[in-house]
Amino acid sequence: MQQFSLYYALSAAIDKTVCTLTGKSYERNLRMVILVSNLEAQENLNKTLWTYSQKEFIPHGSNLDPLPSSQPVYITDKLERPNEADMLIIVNSDDIIKILNNNAYISLFKRIMIISDLLNQATLTEITEWVNRTKIKDMIIDFYKQNPNNAWTEFDPNLPLQS
Repeated sequence: MQQFSLYYALSAAIDKTVCTLTGKSYERNLRMVILVSNLEAQENLNKTLWTYSQKEFIPHGSNLDPLPSSQPVYITDKLERPNEADMLIIVNSDDIIKILNNNAYISLFKRIMIISDLLNQATLTEITEWVNRTKIKDMIIDFYKQNPNNAWTEFDPNLPLQS
């Protein structure tokens, strides 16, 4: 069974959102690939994960680090999976649909999560259409939207984003 989740985050909280969701996934012993839009975003997320919490450390690396296959959290700007990850987290990609349409890559993951603060109605419609086209029997699908109090609420992707 594959699980698909979309998190529409507030701009001010995107880094914290990525770190929080990565931490929760790591606590569940999930190996993950975090796919970002470019090398600069890769390095920014790498630094953010290092300084995110003084109490907890989330082991992570990128293609700039040795032994990518041993990293439980692998940050990249390329469609790769050296750590045999079960989970793909796509962060603020301009190419979400192009990535989702790469069936060979997407099928490698049991869980796909999109985290974005750049979402617009057209992209949401494309994502919803992709989900409806590729929906696998028993696929779990969740759409969440962050409110100004940083709480998450489910939303219907068929309704306008701004409500």
